[in-house]
Amino acid sequence: MNQDSPGADQCETSTLSQRVAELYDRMQIEQLVVRYAHAVRDKNADLVMSLFADNGASVDFERSVIADGNEKQGLSAVRKVYADGFELLDPWPHLCNHLIDLQDSDHGTGIVSLELRTGKKNYQVAWIGVYRDVYEKVDGVWKFKTRAATVKKTPLMSTWPEADIPG
Repeated sequence: MNQDSPGADQCETSTLSQRVAELYDRMQIEQLVVRYAHAVRDKNADLVMSLFADNGASVDFERSVIADGNEKQGLSAVRKVYADGFELLDPWPHLCNHLIDLQDSDHGTGIVSLELRTGKKNYQVAWIGVYRDVYEKVDGVWKFKTRAATVKKTPLMSTWPEADIPG
């Protein structure tokens, strides 16, 4: 056996280390989404903003949820979307069914199912939908690069007078 070539034990250790690193990355992305849901519930714009990668970050929410919806880029524009939405909706997000695809050790995408309850309507589910996320690791920490929401109004929303619907 050649002394310079890695042995079977080294290859297995490398593969195991890679698998552990990938599991850790997935866990960190899942925690990012959980932190996001709690920050939104707490109406903490500073914490929400700390979860985005940089000034190139963007969100894309439909006008059926946020009055000034559609794509917003840059941290100040993203902050305004959240601050306005917190007051209009009193949001209670429930996020589940997280599917994560890692492109490499610093980039990934994900799909997350969403049920959004609104405190303005007795905490009933007002919208259902999905987030389509792009994740980026910055200084060893996973963050959102972009978040885009596609939502549908629930039957509750069809009984909500148009004048009361944000957007």
